[in-house]
Formats: sequence, structure tokens, C-alpha cells
Amino acid sequence: MRNLYTYIMPLGLSWPKYLTFLSVSLLSMFVGAQAVHEIYKPLSDFPEYVERERQKVFQTKGNEEN
Repeated sequence: MRNLYTYIMPLGLSWPKYLTFLSVSLLSMFVGAQAVHEIYKPLSDFPEYVERERQKVFQTKGNEEN
């Protein structure tokens, strides 16, 4: 059985390099998402947005029934 650290993956990456790349990309994704939510605050008006869309749906359903 081969050693886990010497086994080369199909694209030529070793497991430690692959796991490092995976960890860094996940971390950067989480940091980017947190930055977007801190700067732009996309969910600050979420309850109002849901209520507006709910009213639109009820209005269109009411128009279809008449």
C-alpha cells in the first residue's frame, strides 16, 4: 500500500497540496461572503422584500380568479 503523502492525484497534485488549495479556497470564499454581508448588507430589508413579493403573488392570484 502506498503512503498517503506520496500518492499523486490524476492532475499531478499531491494530497497535501490539494488539501491546502481546498482549505485556502474555502477560507477565501467565507471571507468574501462575510465582507459582502458586512459592506452591502443584502439581508437588511429581507422581511420587507418577502412581504412585497407575497403581496404581489396574492394580487396575481386574485386577478386570475376574477
